[in-house]
Amino acid sequence: WIGSGDFFMPKNDWFLIVTHRITYRNQDMTMDYYVKQTSTLSGSTVPFPEVKNFLKEDRDINDSLIDSLITTSEMTLEKYTGHILIEKTYEMKVTEFADINIPYNPVDTGSITVSYLDENNTSQTLASDNYQIYEKDHTQIVYEDNLPTLTTENDYPVTIEFTAGYSGSIPKDL
Repeated sequence: WIGSGDFFMPKNDWFLIVTHRITYRNQDMTMDYYVKQTSTLSGSTVPFPEVKNFLKEDRDINDSLIDSLITTSEMTLEKYTGHILIEKTYEMKVTEFADINIPYNPVDTGSITVSYLDENNTSQTLASDNYQIYEKDHTQIVYEDNLPTLTTENDYPVTIEFTAGYSGSIPKDL
């Protein structure tokens, strides 16, 4: 799997990620998928009172501004580094069973589940022995052969759910 040229485009709460060039099992192809954050499992990276104290702000009038600055800073750092600062759950919608890198780090590999819409358009969970999970620079899902037939009624019949982010302290080099 080799990919390049990621493009992010928001669509409602989903982000479309188009990988322009993928070499998959010796075949060049283009693949796109959607990613959506479904929940946040822990709080902010920096406690609100700490930031407010650092700014020497004792009035409540700027609380919403300070809170939005913290959130914007976290989001900017996550986008720039590809590392999720606090644990969040995500859902990816994919067009097919193709080996894929999860676009965020770090990933709790035990949280990964793959489901799909079968040929009858019924949701099924793919058994974990039908894919392998590899970790290097990114977490990669590599599928085995002889996978079930997918529905043709949905453009994104494969769903990958996972948890990404740091559950404890964030590395200082981020």
